[in-house]
Amino acid sequence: MNKSNVDLNRLNCMNYQVHDAEGDYWYAQNGLRSIYTYSKCTDVPFREICLALLKEGQIEFKDTRDNNNETLCLTMI
Repeated sequence: MNKSNVDLNRLNCMNYQVHDAEGDYWYAQNGLRSIYTYSKCTDVPFREICLALLKEGQIEFKDTRDNNNETLCLTMI
């Protein structure tokens, strides 16, 4: 299995904690599907989110849905 497949499998097997600027948090438990969903409500592309998670284990981004562009942090757990 090549490195990119291993990395994708790792991201797909992970759960993610999401927290906002107000200190509220929740869990995203659908692996790559969760990352894809969050990529659609932000200005950060799916690939960039994946690379940041693999490198640093978390990423912060602005939520572009109708909620005052709140900052969210997605963390691998």
